This record gives sequence, C-alpha cells and structure tokens, in this order.
Amino acid sequence: MIRSRLEPGAGTRTFRRYAAAALGLLALLAVAGGTAYAGDEPAKAIGLFEFPEIISEEAKKIDSIFWLVLYLTGAAFVAVAVGLTWCCLVYRKREGVPAFYTHGSSKAALGVTLTLAVLVFLGVDMNVVRASNAVAKEVQANFPTEDEAIHIKVLAQQFVWNLRWAGKNGIFGRTDPKFYREDNQFGLDEEDQNGWDDVVAGSLVVPVDTPVILEMESKDVIHSFFLPNLRIKQDVVPGMTTRLWFKATKTGEYEIACAELCGLGHYQMRGLLRVVTQEEYDQWMASRAP
Repeated sequence: MIRSRLEPGAGTRTFRRYAAAALGLLALLAVAGGTAYAGDEPAKAIGLFEFPEIISEEAKKIDSIFWLVLYLTGAAFVAVAVGLTWCCLVYRKREGVPAFYTHGSSKAALGVTLTLAVLVFLGVDMNVVRASNAVAKEVQANFPTEDEAIHIKVLAQQFVWNLRWAGKNGIFGRTDPKFYREDNQFGLDEEDQNGWDDVVAGSLVVPVDTPVILEMESKDVIHSFFLPNLRIKQDVVPGMTTRLWFKATKTGEYEIACAELCGLGHYQMRGLLRVVTQEEYDQWMASRAP
C-alpha cells in the first residue's frame, strides 16, 4: 500500500507522465547503445578500473561489449534515480494535503509497469544481445585457416599448463594416457617417430602477428584457459577437445590464468604467454628441438 497525495481519478494523468518518462528512457538507452558500439577503439579507463593492456584487434571488439553494458545500465540507473528523486519531492508529506492510499493495481499502474518492462527489454537486453552476437560471430567463430595458423596442444592438469608444438615434420606424435608419467606429461608414445621432434614447454611462445590455434584437453577436472590481455578464455573439459584462437599484435610477456576453480591449488595455476618476433620464435623452436 502506497501513501500518495494523488486524488482519486488522477491515474490517467500519472500514467501519461510515466509513459513520457519511459519513452525518454528508451531514447536515452538507444542513443547510449549506439554510441557505445559505434567503433572498435576501447574506451579509456583510469585508476583501479583500468583493464589489462590490449594486444589484439579482436580484444578491442570484446571490450566494446563491456562498455556497452556499462553505458546502458548506467543510463537506466540514472533514469530510475531521477524518477525516484522526483517522486520523493513531488509526493512528500505536506501540510494541508490529504494522503490517498493505493495498492498500485489500477490499469494505469499496470500499464506503466508493462511499458517500462518492454522498454527495458528492448533498450537494454536486445542491444546487448545484438552487439554480443555480432562480436562472437566475428571473433570466436571466425577461425583462421589451417594453413595460416600455428597449432599448439594444451594439456591442463592440477595445477599446471602443459604445451606442445609439432616439430619440423609438422605432425604431432601419438599420445595415450597409459604413457603418462612425470617426465612425459602428454603421454607421448615413444615408438611413434612423428613425436620424436615434438617440442614441449611450460610457457606459451608464439610469433607476433601470426594466428594461433590452441587445441586443449584436461587430465583431471574442468579448467578455463584465460588470456586477460587478449580478452579470451575457453573451458578445458576432461574427455573432450576444445579449441581457441588468437593473433597477438604486440611483443612482450603476459599472464595465462585459470578462470575455473579447479582445486586447492587453483590460485597458483598461472602460466606465461611470450609474444616474440618471427626470428626469435624460429630460434626458440630450434633450441628446443630434441
């Protein structure tokens, strides 16, 4: 039951006021949504809210979704705060003004509620769905061709990332869980000659400006391969192979994290992404060759 200074029969006028405010909210959300998703350049953040450095073009598109959600929900918050403040001022207790009590079940009140629900759904939810689907299609589903990308195997286990590259022959060696041991984390079949030149390392080393396809498996529980500077992550699930791709555009050393609680040592499941020049990458591969 709400205390109001409205007189009986004033519901129509109230509905019109709220409907006008709701239409203004929709226009504000639509403009904010279009502005936030107008370009691929990431918005600048400062202080504690600064995102990790971006090192790929695809990461800029993913960042645009963060800012789109912020702008839309921020506009909705401001509209609601202004509406609540207006109600507190207009319907405050005043001398000589009798109170009128309503349950908010009138047709006008129900109409306002439904109108706001539809406008928020169209202005917030559908804008986010539209933009995120476009980015997902362009970034996640748009895998590079097999010939232009470097293929790397990732094997997750508590609490380590194991990585493997095909050697000079370009063919990965055969693996089997029965061959797992401390010095053979991938379970390479030592009788398979294709695996004799495979390169195994604990850091992910890739050349700059080159597409990389990761094929990931897990030995034990669900992990999540997370590259904050590339804004991408992918669950690594026991019993299946999941794939992820990226193309780093800046050399340097960056963090690999596990974004899925995978046990007591989850906090220490960190790795290193090294983005190097093509020459440095070739030298590194040659130095790791058996």
